[in-house]
Amino acid sequence: MESEFVQAGLDKIERLQQEIFEEVMDYPNLDYDEKLEHLGKLEELIETQSLMYARMSLSDDPAAIERRKNSTNHRGRQTTRAFYLKGAGKSWL
Repeated sequence: MESEFVQAGLDKIERLQQEIFEEVMDYPNLDYDEKLEHLGKLEELIETQSLMYARMSLSDDPAAIERRKNSTNHRGRQTTRAFYLKGAGKSWL
């Protein structure tokens, strides 16, 4: 998993996770536009994670296979969150 695409994807996931984590406790105090931006980051994170999982699923690289196995335990929760967020609409705002 040494490709530039994979590393860029992992870096993006890490950056988004950090930004989301820093904002999550302040979410109730954010204004409408800031909440939309925060939810947009969550959606971008889920999409990036899904793309990374798909790439790992297609790879025969031992490191990708191992990472995919390790992420399978978390995959169900990510899918649930993605479904919930997409259905939440303005109730989250």
